[in-house]
Amino acid sequence: MAESLLNSDSKTIQVVVGSSAAFFLITATFVIAYRKYWGKETKQPYRKISTGHEIDDIIQDNLKPMKDWLLDSADITVHFDKGILGQGEFSRVLPARLKTNRITCPVAVKMIIESRHDYISHTNFCEEILRLITLHNHSNIIKLLGVILNKDMKYMVLEYASRGDMFAYIKSLSFQRMSKTEDKRLVRLTCDVTLALQYLEEKAIVHRDVAARNVLITEDYVAKLADFGLSRELACHTGEYVKVPWSEGQGPLPLKWMPPEFVTRGIFKIKSDIWSFGVLMWEIATLGATPYGNISSYEFMKILRNGERLERPKGCSKKWFSVMRKCWHAPLQLRPSAKALTGELDDVMTSDEKIFLGTLVRDVDC
Repeated sequence: MAESLLNSDSKTIQVVVGSSAAFFLITATFVIAYRKYWGKETKQPYRKISTGHEIDDIIQDNLKPMKDWLLDSADITVHFDKGILGQGEFSRVLPARLKTNRITCPVAVKMIIESRHDYISHTNFCEEILRLITLHNHSNIIKLLGVILNKDMKYMVLEYASRGDMFAYIKSLSFQRMSKTEDKRLVRLTCDVTLALQYLEEKAIVHRDVAARNVLITEDYVAKLADFGLSRELACHTGEYVKVPWSEGQGPLPLKWMPPEFVTRGIFKIKSDIWSFGVLMWEIATLGATPYGNISSYEFMKILRNGERLERPKGCSKKWFSVMRKCWHAPLQLRPSAKALTGELDDVMTSDEKIFLGTLVRDVDC
């Protein structure tokens, strides 16, 4: 009897030990896999700032390249009563007026949202200023006019684009009323974005948020790439932005515009922006539809891993869809360069190709 109990206890111990070992093995495997694919993206933890001292330290650390861009706060009048031009996770943009001895003009002022006084938002604020200083010479990138870095007033003063962002612009259009003039204008605006992307390639900078909402349109219909809050140097609204496991410390990201190399491995390269540009072309062809509809983040990642792509929009020309499809090759080396995209869109401009098929109304003064 005693021997039987002993054998029973021994078997029980073996089962418990075996189960514990299996659990440990599974847990260890998960941790190793997580660190392998996403560990690099979580090195910088999110840090809440309780005082203004660390914020000032961030500014001081980056002050040298900003010195030539400093403005006097007396030169800026912010129109708080005229509504918000745009708002993101960390900041908002308001209309304002710049008046100095040399210039008087309407401007846009970008400021950090009061509730987001944290390490990440202020670091991103400084990084965006530095990116815009680096890129200020290009006519298709929104111009930085100056910065105000007073203790209680930290503003990024930007060129004002009177026609707003491309997303709002295309949403205001109508398939039924689309003219040939408007169709060609959309091709030209899209071509402007490729010129901006060419310049980013030359500077070895990725934008990471190429989308219609981040393209601004001036009074004379020139498209300018804006919002460099997510941009990173390679050398070292509304539901579009979501939290993903590897984005801790970065805040929500525009997942449905993100390429598979980011979704699966958390990395971004120059041609990652080309993928996002293809999604922007799809936005234009649908006059502002939501990519992939209202699916969840999990469903989106599953679709991408299965090699599925956005379908050709109803009424979209074969040529336009062919160009955007080239942007969605999974291997980065197969995606076209920004320069190649400019050439293809130039061909569309000089031919009778249209974005939108079907009957276009006669040209009107748009």
